[in-house]
Amino acid sequence: MDLRILEEIGLTQSETKVYLALLELGSTTTGKIVDKSRASSSKIYEILDKLMQKGLASYVIKSGTKYFEAAPPERIMDYLKEKEKTLQAQKKDLKSILPELELKKAISQYTSEATIYKGMKGLETAFNDIFQVLKKGDTVYTFIVGNLDEKLSKFFIKHYQRRAENGILSETIFSDAGRKHCESRKNLSSFKAKILPTSSASPATIVVYGNKASIRIGDSDEVICIVIDNKNCAKSFKEQFDLLWNQKVIVYEGFEQVTQRYDRVLEEQEEGDKYYVMGAHMNEAGKEMRTWLVDFHTRRVKRKVSVKFLVTTKTKESVEYSLAHAGDPEMKLAAVKVFPKEYQTPMQINLFKDNRIFIFLEFEEPMFFEIQSESLYKTFKTQFDLFWEKD
Repeated sequence: MDLRILEEIGLTQSETKVYLALLELGSTTTGKIVDKSRASSSKIYEILDKLMQKGLASYVIKSGTKYFEAAPPERIMDYLKEKEKTLQAQKKDLKSILPELELKKAISQYTSEATIYKGMKGLETAFNDIFQVLKKGDTVYTFIVGNLDEKLSKFFIKHYQRRAENGILSETIFSDAGRKHCESRKNLSSFKAKILPTSSASPATIVVYGNKASIRIGDSDEVICIVIDNKNCAKSFKEQFDLLWNQKVIVYEGFEQVTQRYDRVLEEQEEGDKYYVMGAHMNEAGKEMRTWLVDFHTRRVKRKVSVKFLVTTKTKESVEYSLAHAGDPEMKLAAVKVFPKEYQTPMQINLFKDNRIFIFLEFEEPMFFEIQSESLYKTFKTQFDLFWEKD
C-alpha cells in the first residue's frame, strides 16, 4: 500500500501508522497500538486525539480503560470532502481581501505623493479638487461603487450634479450593492454607468481624474480619502477601470447568483414586454431550481410579461408544469413549441430586451453567461424565428 496517499490528503506519517494499526487491531488499548504502529508512547494520546478530530478514530471506556478503534475507511472520503469545503471557504475569504491587499501595495508606491483627508469635511475638500484639475468636457472615472450610507449618498448626489453643471462627464462602475445609487444619478446627461453584478465587494472606491487618483475608504463616520498626484498611478488605475468597463461577458455561478440575476432582469421588464427562450434546460437543474422557476413565472404573469419557449422533447413537460402552476393556466402570456429533433441544443438561451443574452449551462452547479450585443441578439432572434415558424 502506498502510504503517501494518506499523507498527501493531510495525515502525518505517525497518524497514518496509528490509523492502520487501529484498522488491524480493532478495539484496543494504547499499549497494543504503540507496539503495532511503533509510534512514540509519549505522543500516542496526541496522535489519537488528532485522528479523533479528523473523525478517523473514537474510543469507549470499559472498566476504567480507554479502548480505541478506527472509523470505517470510507470516513476518509468524508474527511477529504470536509477539507475541500474548508479550502473553498478559505479561497472565498482570501478572494474577498485580495482587493484590499492589492490596494495597500498600490498605495505604498506613492506615499510621498499622497495627501490624506479624513472625515466628511476632508472628503469634500478632496473631491473639490476635481473642479480645480478638470475642465468642461473632461471625464471622471470611478470604480467600484458599492453600498453608501445616507450621508455619503447625499454628498455624492450633489457632487455628481455639480459635475454636470460644470460640464464634467462621469463614467462610474457600480457593484450590485450600489445599484440603487446608480439609479439615483441616471437622469444626469453627463452620467454613464455600468453595473457588474458579480464583482466582489471592494474596501475602497477609486476615482481617476487627470493625472490624479483618489481612493475613498470607509463610511461617513470615519471616511478617509487618499489623493495621489502621480501620472503613472492614475494611468494604472485607468487601465483597471477600462478592463472592467469594456468587459463584454459576465459570468454567474451557483444557484444564488443565477436566480438573483434572473429576478433582477424580470424587474426590468414592463407590462407588455416579451422575451424568448431556446432550450429551457433550467427546468432540469434540480428540484430547488424547478421550485424557483414556478415562483419566477408566477411573478412574470403578475407583471404581464410574455414569453415564447422553444423546448426540447425532454424539457417540454417540465416547462409546461412550471407555466401551468404560475397563474396562467390558459397560457395567455406564454407559448411553447418543440425544437425539431435535428436542432436540439445542450444549452438554454434567453433573449431579453436591451439586447441582453443569457446563455445557461448546467455543470456541477448552474451557471450562465450574460452578453449585451445588438448583433448577437439579432442573430439568435433570427434563429429563434426560423425555428418557431418551422412546421
